[in-house]
Amino acid sequence: MGMGADFYQVGRETGDLAARILRGEDINRMPVLYSLPMKLVINRGVLPKLKADWVLPPDILAKASEVKSGAALPGKK
Repeated sequence: MGMGADFYQVGRETGDLAARILRGEDINRMPVLYSLPMKLVINRGVLPKLKADWVLPPDILAKASEVKSGAALPGKK
């Protein structure tokens, strides 16, 4: 399970701002945005390998951007 910045979304928002500027919008009238979109990724494939029994609540799974069910880690068995 990991949570971090959604850099794809950050890039989209940055591109949108650049397009507004290139279309001639006055940057002095643009608000300063302090936004960092977050992304939660869950890999259910590791749960059987843990010592304790983990159960992920449905509300946490619903918040995840991605839920993977594959191998524990790339290149690991």
